[in-house]
Amino acid sequence: MSLIKPSAIEELKEIFVKILLSRTDRVSKVTDGSVLSAIAYGSSKLAQKALKDIALAQSHFYPDTAHGQYLDNIASMYGISPRFGSIGSSTYIRIVADIGTVYSSGVHTLKGSNGIIWNLDSNVSIGSDGFAYGKISSTTTGSITNVEALTITEVTPIPVGHSYVINEYPALGGRDIEGDIEFRDRIKDAINLLSRSTLSYLKQVMLKFRPDILRVFNYGDNGNGRIKLAVATVNGSNLTQPQLDQLTIDITPWLSLDELNPDGLGFVGVELLNVDWQPIDISFRALINQDYNPDEVRKDIQIRMNKYLDYRVWVPGSNVEWDDLLQIAKSTEGVEYVPDQYFFPFQDLSTDYGKLPRVRAFLMLDINGAIISNGSGTLNPVYYPTIADFSFISTVLSGL
Repeated sequence: MSLIKPSAIEELKEIFVKILLSRTDRVSKVTDGSVLSAIAYGSSKLAQKALKDIALAQSHFYPDTAHGQYLDNIASMYGISPRFGSIGSSTYIRIVADIGTVYSSGVHTLKGSNGIIWNLDSNVSIGSDGFAYGKISSTTTGSITNVEALTITEVTPIPVGHSYVINEYPALGGRDIEGDIEFRDRIKDAINLLSRSTLSYLKQVMLKFRPDILRVFNYGDNGNGRIKLAVATVNGSNLTQPQLDQLTIDITPWLSLDELNPDGLGFVGVELLNVDWQPIDISFRALINQDYNPDEVRKDIQIRMNKYLDYRVWVPGSNVEWDDLLQIAKSTEGVEYVPDQYFFPFQDLSTDYGKLPRVRAFLMLDINGAIISNGSGTLNPVYYPTIADFSFISTVLSGL
């Protein structure tokens, strides 16, 4: 809310005339075109200019009244990280290939129908199941990289033994350059001296060097006297070891004495690593109303489930309630029936402190366990098994 708000000329002129009439009995009224009216107008115009200049100066100190470059000036003045730039998105892909086929990070790239190029975060090797899941990140930035499910279908170069690749879940986390509203809120929530020993302080420090940092977790001691701090990024992608090492160097001047080794050397008592992600695999059968497009129904279910499992606001240690996921699927418009006995996960999933949930696999089958076609034949049945996919659910969820 603005502290100083310039008033209209007529309002200031009225105040001037009221003050004038209250201080003398020789003037009964001030008519338009008179000398006193001109004096009142001139005084009001000067007052209005003064108020405008004060409001302009105020905008350099108070985020509530600032916008554009003035917000940038405030951030620079108080040492707050500059306006965030755009970042890309990330997601999981399901790769179907012969056993032993290897997809190498930095060698194989993925591409979708929208033309966006994706890199593998790490190498993927196909095991005995005949398929595996790999995490990918976009090479370009912006909200345009938030693509829909079932759109990333190409790999280059194609390795020997490759069959198909598909993203069963949308790519999320892509962001355009930070707007005034988000920037203003971040400035108002800036750190202070009382927060110096908190994880929020360390997050704000890291944001000065990496605007894609989302959350910071304390993973305890690494056994060598160093505090393990895990970082999660906005789009869910992992930082490389060189990036983690550089971030450690960048934040060193802002660490407290408790976080520095008292040996006089250039080492710090903090080890940075990537946050642990807890993959959530979902599989269910559903009867879709014939008047609804199954692709649109699938998108609606995924959007609602992603809001429920949003890792940006997830409370560490909370449970993933399987019946909540089931209810989301059942209550989505266009879904007539979802049998409980074929819904996975079939029990609540606990998440450890410091772990963030993220949907990795998403299988939507018809009542008979076959693929739900969109009618155009663009979805190849090999993307989904003809029966509910028990193998990856039993191997993954049993170890959670």
